[in-house]
Amino acid sequence: SLRQRDLQPEVMDRPDLEVGRHRHALDALALVNTLSQSGKIVYRPIKAWARRQGIKTFRMLDVACGGGDVALDVQRRACRDALHADVVGYDRSPTAVERARERASRKPTNCRTKASFVEQDILIPLPQRAFDVVYCSLFLHHLDEVQAVELLRNMAAATKHLLVVNDLVRSRMGY
Repeated sequence: SLRQRDLQPEVMDRPDLEVGRHRHALDALALVNTLSQSGKIVYRPIKAWARRQGIKTFRMLDVACGGGDVALDVQRRACRDALHADVVGYDRSPTAVERARERASRKPTNCRTKASFVEQDILIPLPQRAFDVVYCSLFLHHLDEVQAVELLRNMAAATKHLLVVNDLVRSRMGY
């Protein structure tokens, strides 16, 4: 049944995964994120919060950023709406961080915003209240319940204002 959670390690999560296969998986995930509009889903509450608060400039953290495609999409959307959003992406994978940095260096932007990507285990405490917005997209399902609760606590402690989580809906359509 799709409603039952069956936590299985994914190939992309293996620390010994060959770099070429990992980069291929990151690129495939970027395509999935584009088709499912993950960046738009994450950005919608961020935009609403910024407008409600009258905030034009803010700092975001993308937890488990993978190849950086969602972070850069959210940043691009903010720029298009005249919001200046610096983004920091954390991922434990050096391959993912390298791929995210490559994407960031190729993304032309007419906004005065920064994007940086850092190799960081996100299951340890994050910097306290260091970001205006903290989000993660399509990552929480990789964790068991204890890890998920710990991550959400860490994310809540790291944000000053807004926490956003986008993850899978267990359904035939989601599958």
